[in-house]
Amino acid sequence: MSDVIKTQQIPDKLSNKWQVENNTNYEGLLDMINNKNAEYLPKYEELVSILTHENLNNGLSEEDNLRLLSTSYVDEAIHLILKGVLAKTQ
Repeated sequence: MSDVIKTQQIPDKLSNKWQVENNTNYEGLLDMINNKNAEYLPKYEELVSILTHENLNNGLSEEDNLRLLSTSYVDEAIHLILKGVLAKTQ
């Protein structure tokens, strides 16, 4: 998901085709959902418009969100999360 936010492109693993090919009985699950209520079928192609910096609404700037999505340092991640929480409470 973080790759979608960073690149605004949907990776192959987040496609209906990949899910069907790589998850046992995923197609059966889709059929069941379609028979009950097709409104709830996954719409992978909509992820780019849903997963945006603005929709994160976590109190961080776009730059801070990109740092949070790419850091390998726990202390930096905690700092950024707390920064966002503080921003949301003010």
